[in-house]
This record gives sequence, C-alpha cells and structure tokens, in this order.
Amino acid sequence: MKNAVAIRIQNLSKSFSAPINIDGTKQPSEAWRTLTKILGIKSKSQPLKVTMSANQVLQDINLEIEVGSVICLNGRSGSGKSVLLKILAGVLAPSTGRIELYGQVSSLLSIGDNLNPQFTAYENFKRYQQTLRISGDLDACFVEAINFAELKGFEHVPVRTYSTGMRMRLSIALALFGNPSILLIDDILGVGDIAFQQKCIARLYALKEEKRTLVIVLRDENHMQQLATQIITLSAGRITEHQSPLQWDEKIADIEWKITSDLPHNEVIAFRSISVNTEHEANKLNFYLSFEVESDTDLFCRPLIDIKHNKVILLRTLYPQNFALEANKRVNFTVKIPLHIFNSGNFIIMCGLVAFARNTIYSLKAMEAVNLCVRREGVVKNFFKLPHLLEVEQIG
Repeated sequence: MKNAVAIRIQNLSKSFSAPINIDGTKQPSEAWRTLTKILGIKSKSQPLKVTMSANQVLQDINLEIEVGSVICLNGRSGSGKSVLLKILAGVLAPSTGRIELYGQVSSLLSIGDNLNPQFTAYENFKRYQQTLRISGDLDACFVEAINFAELKGFEHVPVRTYSTGMRMRLSIALALFGNPSILLIDDILGVGDIAFQQKCIARLYALKEEKRTLVIVLRDENHMQQLATQIITLSAGRITEHQSPLQWDEKIADIEWKITSDLPHNEVIAFRSISVNTEHEANKLNFYLSFEVESDTDLFCRPLIDIKHNKVILLRTLYPQNFALEANKRVNFTVKIPLHIFNSGNFIIMCGLVAFARNTIYSLKAMEAVNLCVRREGVVKNFFKLPHLLEVEQIG
C-alpha cells in the first residue's frame, strides 16, 4: 500500500539570467583601470555591450516523495541539488512548474540562517516554532535542543555574544529538534568536531525512525547509503538516477582475530585488558570489542575507535558523550561492531581513550588492539565503507 505524499514536484525548472558580453570586446582589468585613472591616462576601451542570457539550472524535475521517506540528493557540484532545496524551502521561486508540500517545513541550508543574533536561544526557538506553526511541548523540546547543542546555561543570552561554534550548534539544534513534518538540509553536517557530527547523524537516524520526511544532501557515501530510502542523482539539472540504497551480502564464512598483548599505559591511565566476543543475531554476526581501563585520578573520558584496511582508515569514531572515570576504579567499555558490513579482508582495530582532567587532556591508544580477518562466501558486490556510528556500553 502506497503511503501518503509529503512532497509533489511537477515539471519543475529553474533558470537564472546571466550577463554576456555579446561584442567580444576585451575590457581592461579593474587594477589597470585604477592605475590609468591615477596616472591621468585616458582609457581607450570601448563601452561594454551586455545582454542577458538564461542559464538553466533545473530542468523538468518530476518527483513524488512519500511521508516518512529519506531522500538523499546526490550529484557533482553544480548539478542543482542546493537550488532544488532552496526552491522546496521557499527561498527561491521556480521558473516553471509546481510544488506541493503537505506539512510543516523546516530547513537548514546554511549555518545561522535560522537565527536572529539579537534574540536569545530561547527566543529564537520560540520564534522558530511559531513561524512553522508546530505544536507540542515547547519547553521540553527546547531543553532537548539546548542539551544537544551543549549550551546549558546560555539559554537566555543573546546569540550575538556566542562564539562561532556555539552559533553553529544552536543553528543545527533548532532545525533537528523543531519537530517539523518535512526537514530540508543542505550539506552542513560536516561542521564541528567529530563528536558533534556523530550526534547530528544519530539525530537524523532518530528522525527517520519517527517517520519524518527528510530531503538532505550528504557528502558521506556511508551515511547516504544507510540513511536513505531513496537516492536521487542529479546531473546538469536533471534527475539521472532514482535508486534504492545498496543491500548487504550478510554471509560470512569465517572470522579470525588476534588480540594484542601490549596494553598501553601512561602516568595517569592504563589499559587493563582487551577482549573479543561474537554473537549471532538473526542472519547477522555481531562482533563485540571490550577494553578495560583504570585511572589514578578522577577523569571524564570518551572511547575512541579506528578501523583500518590496507592502511586506509575506514572508520574513525569518537563517542559523543563523556563518561566519568573514578580514581582507582576499573571501567569496561564494550563496542558492538556489526560484521555483516565488512568485506573479505584483514582489518586492524585501534581502541583508545581521550580523557579530560581540569585543563589537561590525556590520550591513550592501543594501535593494533585487534587484528581481524574476515572471509566471505563468494564475491561481495555491494560492499562500501563502514558507518561512523557504533554502540558503546559502559560497564563498571
């Protein structure tokens, strides 16, 4: 049964007028004109004859997007992705065609475009919700957004006093926690540190589970393949491909691993153990990497994981939350790695810890914590890089 339509695009085209020098007269540069003016030399250049020529950016776009779909727009720079998002957001008007939007629309096309710097975070959020006419518990939603943006204590401070990073986090939080029916996002999720990027991606997964309709541009092929229900490729302003994300071949014939006996330590933190366990879940084989650490002092820390294949880092993830690590108390971190997304080959897994104590940062890494060998039955045609999100559990 077909779902209700959230967005309907019919015969959409967009063109811009561009100035063209029709007589071909070469004009002197601005620097040369300035110099001749200073020296009192009369310029011999002829008046520039200019006409306007239409530059077609989008052509004959026809698309129906169902409620709850996650549409990832793909294509090279200049293919028309951003222009299409701006038209859907109401920033640009189409030259021809028709757009129908069923539901409240929120957009984030550039950092800060949804903020008034004279308002506080709370006032910005309230104005944003009222503009979109979105109902619900405003205060509860605002608390979620502030915690997400890591701005607790700055709720009632004018945004103009924020640092660039604070404004960036608030701008993204407003869009991701406004609870609109339709969310439009241009490729702005590569900003901030890796921990905040992962929080943004995790929020997009949550919105997908909530059946929100998302139309987004992502550079990361991994996230695109995992998040999308459909991938639409644009080229020269036209839709050239409309395809489903890749599917995994989940058959693993065998795995082997070797755990390092070299447990790193420094003057404050020490690795006490590294271990591996496996578990079958339906047709998938899950791989659990655990490492136990101990500190001589109270710290806040984040586990760090790298996975490399042929010296190329396929995954680098820093868990977005700080864990409390008490002095002289061992804590075990367990990371679930779904092996069904691995191709055949040899992989090196690095596990580490980034810790914070007052104004000091400590970093400790087991560079080759695990050497993993995966063997599959046959050839895996649809393999691509790993996702950036892992589930980390703190025990102890």
